[in-house]
Amino acid sequence: MRVVLAGAMLCAVSWSALAQTTRTWVGVSGDWNIGSNWSPAGVPGALDSVIITTGGATLNSDASVASMTLGGALIGTGKLTVSSSLVWTGGSMSGTGSTIVAPGATMTIETGDVTLVAGRTLVNHGVASLSRAMNIWWPATLENSADGTLVISTN
Repeated sequence: MRVVLAGAMLCAVSWSALAQTTRTWVGVSGDWNIGSNWSPAGVPGALDSVIITTGGATLNSDASVASMTLGGALIGTGKLTVSSSLVWTGGSMSGTGSTIVAPGATMTIETGDVTLVAGRTLVNHGVASLSRAMNIWWPATLENSADGTLVISTN
């Protein structure tokens, strides 16, 4: 009986550690890796969805998330990998870091104007759909990898 109970407790703990959480940026500007800058509190993990609609999150280390909605600013030297979907509704990505749209993931720019600021690299390995303005300030880089698809259309 003890073995079964311990196994059930271990499964419950493991399952909660793997659960996806939607984390919304509440910092005006600040460090991505400070849990109090997110609601609910906690640094986003690889299975989490993040929403940044205002302010600027500074990422100076590598991180992975399942999805991101960006309407504010992503800043810094770190690499952010998005494994499922990136919806860019406005704002900017800046700093010398990179944003990676992983194979099988999607990136959509449907509303608002977005800016890829000098020094930032955006790499698409998935399917990127751009139907709104995208400003790229040299020497920023938009790279569509051999395994990526880039669809540009007008509204």
